[in-house]
Amino acid sequence: MQLDNQHPAVVMPKKPSFIVYSPRYRSNSGGAIVTHKLCDLLNRAGYKASLFPHWMPSWVSSRAMTPRSVACLNSYLLRSLYTTNASYQTPLASAADVADSVVVYPEIIGGNPLRAKKYVRWLLHRPGFHGGRTKYQAGDLYFCYQEAFNLHCEGMIFGGILNVAEVLLDIYRQTNYGPRTRVGYMIRKGRDREDLPDLQREWVLDGLDHQALARAFNECQRCYFYDAYTAYASYAAACGCVPVIVPMQGISKEAWVPEEGGRLGLAYGDADIPHALATRAALLEAMARVGQQNEASVRRFTSVVATHFGLGNTAVAS
Repeated sequence: MQLDNQHPAVVMPKKPSFIVYSPRYRSNSGGAIVTHKLCDLLNRAGYKASLFPHWMPSWVSSRAMTPRSVACLNSYLLRSLYTTNASYQTPLASAADVADSVVVYPEIIGGNPLRAKKYVRWLLHRPGFHGGRTKYQAGDLYFCYQEAFNLHCEGMIFGGILNVAEVLLDIYRQTNYGPRTRVGYMIRKGRDREDLPDLQREWVLDGLDHQALARAFNECQRCYFYDAYTAYASYAAACGCVPVIVPMQGISKEAWVPEEGGRLGLAYGDADIPHALATRAALLEAMARVGQQNEASVRRFTSVVATHFGLGNTAVAS
């Protein structure tokens, strides 16, 4: 069969593949969980997605190494120590995969260490919270885990909210319907806060595994959180505890979490406890819908990325 030269075949744009630049999986690290979860969701949505290990032990010096050399050392020499979640679809990428993939960098990564032709940024916390301000490039496409993290991105292109979550409602659930008298505290990422009091004589819940923490939340009437953005606050509410975020100096409730839906079941200070109690049921309903919300968020993300880079995509933004 001879092709009509006057009507050449139309070459469709290639569907994007993804590499998520991520630390090793740890069940108590929110950043590790959601980056691995994004890779898993992309694969389950029909895309090719993999993880590129981001981890550098203290004994490795990078003074004489380029960022790409450091990244490749991580990938090849240290991947045997790199942990993943066995229930996720998270294969590991090689350096050769970078050329044809869109790399997703979390906000703690500056520049473009993999020298990817196509990359986006995902702000999982306020830029600069971990280790000081990170250098981004004007024109970079970026997404935020929530609106409160949309800071210090002048000259960049905002792609919208990319929020994926893993909820452990089989572990974090209310089992105690009787009286509660105990008060707990969680510090986590709030350890450098200037208003952090001496809690040596208080019940600090940091470091407990999920099962032990769920039992503790079921004993607590209230739990005070100095980490203002931890998912453990929502888990406390699921266990029947009142999670109280200790307000950050100079930051209002609306600036803390601009979206009303992100404040469900949570109190921003003691005066806000009635709001936490009144919206707990709505929080539990939202947590039960996380699977659907994850899928919708990933569909929108892939659509925006495909449009930005002129790639093929079968997803429909929602």
